Amino acid sequence: MSGTRYALQNATTDGAGEEIILNYDAGILAQAFGTWGGATVVVQTIAPDNTTWLALPDLTGSAVTITADTQFTITDFVKGQKFRAVVSGSSGTTDINLTIQDI
Repeated sequence: MSGTRYALQNATTDGAGEEIILNYDAGILAQAFGTWGGATVVVQTIAPDNTTWLALPDLTGSAVTITADTQFTITDFVKGQKFRAVVSGSSGTTDINLTIQDI
């Protein structure tokens, strides 16, 4: 699979973005950018019960939490797993994008 997909596209309010099934063979490159306005984005994957969303851990085991423009790679996922980004703490100036693409 190739191409860029938006997990968040011009997100201006709190809530979950697009659910994406990770059908990639290797890792993915994620890029978060926009106007943050004090917002935080947490990246999540679905648990095996297909109901519970869990924070995706970074290499140190901490939840991937984003508060400013950045890019990062994600390699620790199961092919076919669901992925999403959740915005919290948005303000009247928040306008965030989060894209993913295979690497």
